[in-house]
Amino acid sequence: MKNTLEWLQKKYNKLGLSRSELAKELGISLSTLDRMIANQEALPKYRKVGGRYFFPLEEIAKFLDELGGDDGK
Repeated sequence: MKNTLEWLQKKYNKLGLSRSELAKELGISLSTLDRMIANQEALPKYRKVGGRYFFPLEEIAKFLDELGGDDGK
């Protein structure tokens, strides 16, 4: 996860992503991401603040590593 997190931090230079940024990073449409949120499908852990979704980079890194089967080495 460390490598993925470092890569995301360098790429975005912030603590988390918006819905549209996450959709782009995952290679899916925004409508697909919205459907996944509504259906409570597997996604990185997120927070909803003031009606907006916030996806922390650390959670995105964990999610991507789990998808890719990275064992953390």
